[in-house]
Amino acid sequence: MMRTAGELADWLGIQLEGDAAVEVHGVASPERAGSHDLIYVETEKHVERAQASAALCVIAPTGLALSGRTLLRAENPKAAFARAAATLVPAPQIASGIHPTAAVSAGAQLGRGVAVGPYAVVEDLAFVGAGTQIGAHCVIGRSAWIGEDCRLHPRVTLYPGVRLGHRVEVHAGAVLGSDGFGYAFDGERYWKFPQIGLLEIGDDVEIGANATIDRGSLEDTCIEAGVKLDNLVHVGHNADIGENVILVARAEDGRALGLCWCVLFDPGNGLEGEVAELYV
Repeated sequence: MMRTAGELADWLGIQLEGDAAVEVHGVASPERAGSHDLIYVETEKHVERAQASAALCVIAPTGLALSGRTLLRAENPKAAFARAAATLVPAPQIASGIHPTAAVSAGAQLGRGVAVGPYAVVEDLAFVGAGTQIGAHCVIGRSAWIGEDCRLHPRVTLYPGVRLGHRVEVHAGAVLGSDGFGYAFDGERYWKFPQIGLLEIGDDVEIGANATIDRGSLEDTCIEAGVKLDNLVHVGHNADIGENVILVARAEDGRALGLCWCVLFDPGNGLEGEVAELYV
């Protein structure tokens, strides 16, 4: 989607230096950018890369000199670049219309403009909000509730009763609302502990590929607004993850790590919470 540098500056609420009429069509790294791509620079050490780039429009902090470029002055260039990308590069379509092979229960409610891809299943009493896209082979369980403008990539599974807020993005293979790992030992055998709580996910959450989030046991599992989960992250039953927390999966020296608790990054206070690592 094309924007002029002036329009971007107004939308981002930042100062423009140079030609406000310069057209910007996309985003790129300095080395891969064309003349109509937007790039960003955070520090002096990357100025040479930006100066050698074909890009005519650059997001840069105040005081960083670049000749022959239209500059958008931002206190946090990387964040401003990400915000600009959201309007310049629309998300690719996951599904369009209701595919003939999709199995949508007559008792499900679909809002205006909902799209359901090939072989997806939407069970009885499920609700899907307007503008939501459901990819191929997804399963939306009975009485699940999905807000508006959500994006579910292929093979996402929502167990019955899971609730998603608005603008939630769930990447391929994620499983939401399965039973937690809870057992009680009576001296002879393990008895499965009740897993009857809900899973509630707030607005603007993004969940990575093959992530898993358990439903609550006797309470609910709650993922609050703005949370971001990396690929392969697991959130156990009864967890309560606060707003704008990031949970990160990682590997070290070629070995996978399981997170016994979680790695919590709070944008206001830095690293918080207890972290336990288990080599697999």
